[in-house]
Amino acid sequence: MEVLITHLLKWEFQPGRCHSWQASISEQRTWIDGIIKDSPSLRRYPAQIFEEAYKGALPVAVRETGMKKAYFPSEPPFTSKQALDGRFWPGGPLSMDDFLRD
Repeated sequence: MEVLITHLLKWEFQPGRCHSWQASISEQRTWIDGIIKDSPSLRRYPAQIFEEAYKGALPVAVRETGMKKAYFPSEPPFTSKQALDGRFWPGGPLSMDDFLRD
């Protein structure tokens, strides 16, 4: 969840979206979905750890973007359900440039 949240934060707040973040977001969503399918008892786990995962992802996003921590919200700008939803992309609608390789 931390990797997924980190890349969703970068996607939403860092100027210039790149294909590698899109690929990582999709990969993490697929991986988490696969774990839940293999172990249905874990279905609620992402929501249970979401706040803690956000706290862990935030400093990583700050470090990887070089942006000030104050630029990122202290509370998650999306829910765990949105984070795992393959149709959800934070920061507004996607443009054709978002699909082109960097």
